[in-house]
Amino acid sequence: MMLGNWESYANEHIGERVRVRGEVFNILDGAYQVWVDKGNYDVVSILVGFDEDTDMRVGRIYEDDVITVYGMVLGEIDGTNSFGSSISNALVFAERIENNENYERTRTSA
Repeated sequence: MMLGNWESYANEHIGERVRVRGEVFNILDGAYQVWVDKGNYDVVSILVGFDEDTDMRVGRIYEDDVITVYGMVLGEIDGTNSFGSSISNALVFAERIENNENYERTRTSA
């Protein structure tokens, strides 16, 4: 499944397989935060989790890389952003991540 409403209503799509392309903007232990352009000027962020014992660990992916993720929706995860606001992101467990080095960026870096 490509982008639609699953990233906004992830708890309703738990267990569904997705393919999504976006730009990494934050690297965490065992996860990437990714900007995803839905194609209608609406950009959302998702959290992509992965098994750190695989070859998907941080050494291969960097901030600003455009990646394609093949994985399963695990639902929504709540947290706090750097400004102290509550946020909710769709969580995808990656089964495969491709680094699309020459792909056009989903957003313009300032």
